[in-house]
Amino acid sequence: MADLAKFSLIQREPETASYSIHRMVQAVIWQRLSEAERQTWMKRAIAGLNAMFPDVKKLENWGIWGQLVPHVQAISTLPDARILETNDWALLLIRAGYYLDVHRRYGAAEPLYLRGVDILWQSLGENHPSTQACHQNFQ
Repeated sequence: MADLAKFSLIQREPETASYSIHRMVQAVIWQRLSEAERQTWMKRAIAGLNAMFPDVKKLENWGIWGQLVPHVQAISTLPDARILETNDWALLLIRAGYYLDVHRRYGAAEPLYLRGVDILWQSLGENHPSTQACHQNFQ
């Protein structure tokens, strides 16, 4: 850790008790993982993000959402994310899409939201109340 910090490849963020890892380090680590390991880590990230996300409809939570949505967007751009078909992933995509839509970032919101609804359609069916509610909320 000290060597990585010396070259600014990792930084400790004391105010948030977290670490920031340089994108190059992330890319190298990601490339060295097997496909199964990548899937495992994406599922863990999704579960962690879902656990961290507060109610998006409360204005006081938007600061937290603003920090977490870029992580959802980053996962969604990974080639391996195309095969994620879980309801947890759908929920996260829909929540992030809602947040971006409310903040008038329609171009970023639409693909996330539509992907989330598509996953729900496939797993629950298009007539399921959850799928219908999500579809109606975005129109």
